[in-house]
Amino acid sequence: VNRHTVRSAIAALVQDGVLRAEQGRGTFVLSRKRLSYPIGARTRFSEGLQGQASERRSVLLESAVEPASRRVAEGLGLARGSTVIRLETRGEADGQPVSRATGWFDAARFAGIDAAMAETGSVTASFRRFGIGDYLRQSTVLSARHADAADLADLNLQPGAIVLVTVAV
Repeated sequence: VNRHTVRSAIAALVQDGVLRAEQGRGTFVLSRKRLSYPIGARTRFSEGLQGQASERRSVLLESAVEPASRRVAEGLGLARGSTVIRLETRGEADGQPVSRATGWFDAARFAGIDAAMAETGSVTASFRRFGIGDYLRQSTVLSARHADAADLADLNLQPGAIVLVTVAV
């Protein structure tokens, strides 16, 4: 491999934050902080990262009122085509994006949950406004896939990145 090709590759990796180059000392791989996120029946974003990040929050990216797909209706115990509120959120730990979530809520029961989420930055706190003090997951399914365009933009990822997908009901 030509040395200019290697230098160009190293410069690109330095710019991406993967390497650190120090003149006269060498090139070093930067270690990134890894987060562990326990998944259980009562998993909550802020509690899952407690002790690993001093600041944890969810940011509402988008909300929409739409008819429930078959899959969403089944998960929520609604008739297919019932009106639901879709919330797109990004989870941040110490100011760094670490998750992206899509949640669907029965529009008849949770009218205004988008405003509550924008204000509180928490699904759990938003649920409290609707009289729900606690809730459990029925199921959680994990898979992995390549990040799509929205993931790349919202999570500051590079093309080719793999994301862990959690489907929780």
